[in-house]
Amino acid sequence: MSLIVRPNYPKDYAVFRPYGENKASIVFEGTEEQCYKELPRLRKQEKFESILADKDINVYSCDYTENSGYAYQVGFCSNAGEDFTFDLNGETIEDVVKDLQHYSFEFDANEHAKEWVSYCGDNGVPNDLQVLIDDANEIKKRLEELEKKVRDLI
Repeated sequence: MSLIVRPNYPKDYAVFRPYGENKASIVFEGTEEQCYKELPRLRKQEKFESILADKDINVYSCDYTENSGYAYQVGFCSNAGEDFTFDLNGETIEDVVKDLQHYSFEFDANEHAKEWVSYCGDNGVPNDLQVLIDDANEIKKRLEELEKKVRDLI
């Protein structure tokens, strides 16, 4: 991330996140003081999202407001083809990580598999109950691996 001075713009300072070749997106605009204040938070957010990307977890949405903090919707495609999504929330990235820890700990693979039993054979849901159970266990394993990877952000 880089802090850029932009004379003659409504907000003279902006924090940019580079992506692709010769491209960048604005992630925060404000005064010099505001930008320097936000840089540590933005860098921690960038680190968190980088870990998600490294673990093949998609960020479908991320909203941040100073009053309510972060609201993420993230997910991945499971081995059996389920589009598995879940929400993570918190005032800080540390709180989001704690929410992930709680979600990972509370995720019950058996209950998850049971949710899909009545749909077996419909709309792409596997016919084989063992496939559902194995897939739910793999989801649990992925959540645990992700939790271990982001733990250091707390």
